[in-house]
Amino acid sequence: MSRWTSLSIAAALALAVAAFATASSASDTAVPANQSPPTVVGAAVEGSVLSAHHGRWQSDSSVSVGNQWRRCLADGTGCVDLPGATDRIYTPVTADIGHTLRVVETAANRDGSTAAVSAATHAVAALPAAGPHNAAPPTVAGSAVAGGRLAAANGTWTGTAPIRFSYQWRRCSPAGGDCVQTSATSRVYRPSTGDVNRTVRVLVTAKGPAGSAAALSNPTGGAVVLARRRRGLEEVGAPPGHREPPPSGDTTLEVRV
Repeated sequence: MSRWTSLSIAAALALAVAAFATASSASDTAVPANQSPPTVVGAAVEGSVLSAHHGRWQSDSSVSVGNQWRRCLADGTGCVDLPGATDRIYTPVTADIGHTLRVVETAANRDGSTAAVSAATHAVAALPAAGPHNAAPPTVAGSAVAGGRLAAANGTWTGTAPIRFSYQWRRCSPAGGDCVQTSATSRVYRPSTGDVNRTVRVLVTAKGPAGSAAALSNPTGGAVVLARRRRGLEEVGAPPGHREPPPSGDTTLEVRV
């Protein structure tokens, strides 16, 4: 075998090895690939509950998904993100009337992220004037501490009285998305250890003589945290001799950050 033949074979082998390494590297760093986009289920009516159903994704590693709802023109173009609308559900408000809605689903794995957009809904229709209309969304106040107390405020509503309210609490990611429905349906919610490192939202439904409508709160300002209890007048784990004022009522909870 000549010297030039040997060099040619060596060069070909080197190129093959390089090509294999490049292909392997590319396959090892594959972002999620969307196979079908997310879909929106529900009636495009003010105060209804729209749900985002996941699209189909292909990935070589575990995938997490997040949602962002968008308000669009009647023809589905000119979309803008709706602040705080990152839950899997969305309740159209008065400002959405005449607009269409879309949801953007972003899938992320260890190598990066990819977004897919749903088709646009029909233009959002208005409820009858006598029906309940949400003018300001519900809010959540209280202590986002495991064992603490959160309370829902109904927000501001107009429409024919009387209006009665019901509640459905939702457990979400730290950013307020990827929420799941809990079994809690009272106005007051007691966070548990299962809520730690999660945020919480509440879905409020208003029902009056002329119909019903729902509105969703923003997530709590911070994720639920563990608490450290104080025993008697001296805090457990406090420096020797450290004493606190007598508690007024129930056991005092101190946030541990």
